[in-house]
Amino acid sequence: MIHISILTILILPFLLIVLYAKQVKKRFINKLIEKHFLEQNSFGIWYSGSVAEDIAKQLLYLPRNELTNIIKSLNKRIYKPLFRHLNKKNTQNIKIILGKKARINCPFQKSELAILQFDYKKLENTASKLKATTPSEKARLLFIQAHIALKNGDLEPASKLVYLAIAKFRKLGFAYEEAQCYLLNGIIYRACGIIDTSQLMLQTAHNIFQQINAQSKQAETLGHLGMLMTTDGRFSDAQNYFNEAQQLFQTKHDIMGEASIINQQAPLALLTKNFQSAISLSKKAIKIYQSNKNPQGQAFGFDIAAQSAFASSKPRLSLIYAKKAALLYQQCNNISAQLEMLQLEAQIYIKETKLSYAEKILRKIISISQEQNSCFHIANAYNLLGIVYLKQHDFRRAEGIFQQALNSELYNERWCGAALDYANIAITSQHRGNTEQSKKCWQMAIQYAKQANDNELLDLIKKQVPNLWQFQD
Repeated sequence: MIHISILTILILPFLLIVLYAKQVKKRFINKLIEKHFLEQNSFGIWYSGSVAEDIAKQLLYLPRNELTNIIKSLNKRIYKPLFRHLNKKNTQNIKIILGKKARINCPFQKSELAILQFDYKKLENTASKLKATTPSEKARLLFIQAHIALKNGDLEPASKLVYLAIAKFRKLGFAYEEAQCYLLNGIIYRACGIIDTSQLMLQTAHNIFQQINAQSKQAETLGHLGMLMTTDGRFSDAQNYFNEAQQLFQTKHDIMGEASIINQQAPLALLTKNFQSAISLSKKAIKIYQSNKNPQGQAFGFDIAAQSAFASSKPRLSLIYAKKAALLYQQCNNISAQLEMLQLEAQIYIKETKLSYAEKILRKIISISQEQNSCFHIANAYNLLGIVYLKQHDFRRAEGIFQQALNSELYNERWCGAALDYANIAITSQHRGNTEQSKKCWQMAIQYAKQANDNELLDLIKKQVPNLWQFQD
């Protein structure tokens, strides 16, 4: 027994040293493999840290000279020496990472590819079949579920899922996926209008991508920072971010990434009222996307071109672009964006007093919104439909529709929208001879405009209030 104890004392430290050395070697191989593939990875192309981890396990017991030969070959973009030691699954994974066609067997991979392709119908179909058993699969599932929640407009649950995924990816040492989560949370907070937190999330994502030399993702994140600055009215900062992102993509010869930045610069031109520049940028991006058969990119380009043409008082041109964008968004199963473009079509028809056309489209929007979850605010469609009836002097129906819009705005705590809806109900009530209700609605419109801290809207509503009614501030 004494001899066994002594033997255990002598052998155990040696075994621990061997195991530790193996772990260090595996991490080293993992980092080398990941570094290579992140350098090769382009905009919109799939990658997962689980691939590098699996490859490291398969290469762990190779002799040093053979391992060195594989790494040298990778530096020359020669993959045959590596493929000889990999199973079929990882060989296919590498082809996908390099942007080549390959068989997709992993259900998690199918969902993640659907996210990259903005194919939300495919995402929901594939995600419903996922069963997570390993720690990495559980983290990946949370990330996928967060995207579905975002698509459905459930922003708070989406953010909570992202935070849970971050914790799991960090524990696994999957820096790329952790950064992806911060990027997604930045997008979620931007959708919520929480600018400072969104910027913090995006900056954190950018820093991690920079540390692991994922240049295309780094540039993509800079593009999102540019969009955030555009939303916040910090146009000079936005242009700086776009310039930096475009330069990174150009250095990598990543044409699709560069097209995405051109597309993102178009809204900046739109907001700064450089309408012709916005249309030109959109057309430039569309041309690249058409050459590469990317319908989602084309859709966004036509989207901005439509908005720019509408803002520059070119309704017919805007209608052409909006129809193309809506059709492409429909093909990509991007319901929210499709409904936004249909809404723009309805606005154009209202402007041209083609009210029956506008009503038909708005009814279609409402029907789709009720059947499918999305980020689209149905209150916007109700509001426009109410305006159609108002212009037709059908005040009873207009008031009923405005009330539906109001209910939606109050439910979603959109106080500006609620203020406008109360103002519209006040107008219809006055036309219907219900003076007392009209007066109450004007008061509520003013109250909600104040609650929204929107002084411009408040002034606009006050100007519409009949002169015989005076309200105290």
